[in-house]
Amino acid sequence: MLRLGIISDETGHRNPRELFEYGVSRDIRCFELRYLYGKRVPNLSDDEMIELKSLIRDRGVSISAISPGLFKCSLYDTAMEEHTGTLLSRSLDFAEEFEVYKLIIFGVQRSHSDRPEDKERVLHILGEAAHAASKRGISICMENEPGWWADTPQNVYDILKNLESAGLWLNWDPGNLFVTGVSDYKPGYEMLKRFIRHVHAKDAVFLSNTAEKYKHVPLGQGSVRWDKQLADLVKDGYCGDISIETHCEPLQANSDINIEYIRKTIRLV
Repeated sequence: MLRLGIISDETGHRNPRELFEYGVSRDIRCFELRYLYGKRVPNLSDDEMIELKSLIRDRGVSISAISPGLFKCSLYDTAMEEHTGTLLSRSLDFAEEFEVYKLIIFGVQRSHSDRPEDKERVLHILGEAAHAASKRGISICMENEPGWWADTPQNVYDILKNLESAGLWLNWDPGNLFVTGVSDYKPGYEMLKRFIRHVHAKDAVFLSNTAEKYKHVPLGQGSVRWDKQLADLVKDGYCGDISIETHCEPLQANSDINIEYIRKTIRLV
């Protein structure tokens, strides 16, 4: 059965106490940790870590994954050394400390400095991360996103197929796929579904005659066919997590809409 949750900074609550109260009051007890206390995990103080652990226990909630922003930089960014070293290590330590077994990462940002042969370096970086996590019983889930080496379904597939033995999996984001310019999720989903270990749920519409190319909207109000995507996930026996990633203001009100949309849609499958 699908497990519905929400990303920690998508409800408008900066404090985990308020976040968990919001979730529990809506029968959401599963959270993906990205930002807390105004910081991205794992960059919390010792006191914040102690309070977070206590709140998780006392509220009876669970953590589906953490998203530390790993490899949200280009190959030639000076931050890459930190990402492959201390940030990866601290993220795995944080995951172990909180008994979280999934880590969301990104597929290395593209830049104008990239060369075709750099794909091997991308594979090496992602493969090393997946291998290091696997040795500690943690699954690395790479998110598809426009502007990254893991953007189109074919590019995502090529990376996952090459690194399957290293233990790299997919955080499937149909909303990001749409923004990449792929209007129909279905072919990409069929190509990639065996790699899916986590799902992000957000919706969007393209804009015309504006500086912005698109905007995010509540689920069911955009161009991503979430009714069909959810039906496919159920039909194909997906039993993992779906994290709501609202991405549009007002966050709490639109998160409420998204929670109800997913529950109602799944009931109709």
